[in-house]
Amino acid sequence: MYYICVPGLGYVHKQWQADEPRFCADLAKAKSWKQATTALKFSTQNLANRVHVRWELWQDTEGGLIPIIRPQANRS
Repeated sequence: MYYICVPGLGYVHKQWQADEPRFCADLAKAKSWKQATTALKFSTQNLANRVHVRWELWQDTEGGLIPIIRPQANRS
């Protein structure tokens, strides 16, 4: 399973609504995706284009959550 996290706000909530974004700290309440591609599509359409926040993609594995995509710090 894949989860989308917004640093400082938490994971995308199961009851997410485009007009009222919801986040949570508890994975039991978080929206999950079976495929990374569908999670990426959601984040691009609903987070990057609509609310303009940085997000991270995490995968739930037997060893716990591992980061798949994390924002890179600006290097000057």
